[in-house]
Amino acid sequence: MHDPKIEQALADGGIQYDYLEEVAVSQIEIDPGALNNIRLGEALKPEALVRYQVALDTGAVFPALVLYRHKKGFRIIDGMHRTSVYKRGQTQVTDAYVCCLTEADDGRVINLLQRTLNKLHGEGLPLAERIEQARYLHQQMGYTIADAARLQLLKAGTLARAIKIAGVREETVAVFGDEPSIAAAILHHKSGLPDTALLELRRITDDDIFRDACRLAHTARLGAAAVKEFSREVREARTQSQRLAVVEAWRVRHQKDVQLTVSGNVSHPTSALRSAFVRQAQVQRYFANDQKLGALTGQELAQAIQDTQEIVKWARKTVTKLQRLQRKILRAVA
Repeated sequence: MHDPKIEQALADGGIQYDYLEEVAVSQIEIDPGALNNIRLGEALKPEALVRYQVALDTGAVFPALVLYRHKKGFRIIDGMHRTSVYKRGQTQVTDAYVCCLTEADDGRVINLLQRTLNKLHGEGLPLAERIEQARYLHQQMGYTIADAARLQLLKAGTLARAIKIAGVREETVAVFGDEPSIAAAILHHKSGLPDTALLELRRITDDDIFRDACRLAHTARLGAAAVKEFSREVREARTQSQRLAVVEAWRVRHQKDVQLTVSGNVSHPTSALRSAFVRQAQVQRYFANDQKLGALTGQELAQAIQDTQEIVKWARKTVTKLQRLQRKILRAVA
């Protein structure tokens, strides 16, 4: 059936097309280019195929495919899942918009349409995939960040940040080129450094210092606030030896956290407050056992005092928030 959204999109792009009521499904080719351009990663989603098959079996009518001519048949611009279901079932013919495009002369336009028309209906792309498609449009096809974001229904700021993060991740891989396992650990999406931390550390322009800083921030499981302070102190140091001294001072300060990570007991980033709670629990165990109390150093006692102050500050803020919430609830039920 006719699809006003598709017709409008083709008209906006100045694409000439013919609407054909009957196109033989056997003449439609699902080519590798469509698989790579329309979808990244898993090209055909099994759950989508099932939904389309069930809908087709119950008499649903789908929008027309979008195709272009190739040799004696057609290739897909939009409608990969529908075509797959048609080929698996008993559908012999379907309607389609056949664009007046050729791979030889209009490869760039075909590429763009394959990456953008899917958002208009059907199995829409998840956010991460739309960002990757928009990155391709910007970096490989020359679109501005604003235009690439618009074509994938993104905010320009979201795309700009994603491009910056991708660049920093690529730089991190290059810096740790001789230690790929370390790079993989630092960039791991769950247990590695968060992207915000990586962006902050990349403000350190010296690659050797950046390398040491990433390693320390990861193994010491520094939280966002700590990473920001760490990065600032390193950047404020005037010489490389001073910057190395800052990194070493932070390593000494967080040596227990580093030891826990290296031993495999902990492998995820920890907030500064969480670290304070952990250290405070350790101090409390010492105070519960008078024989162990003497094992605490002056530095550890000073850290315990600082941790207590941070925890009390957090507790006061939490109590204030809860009191505000309580007042709102009481007003709502009054």
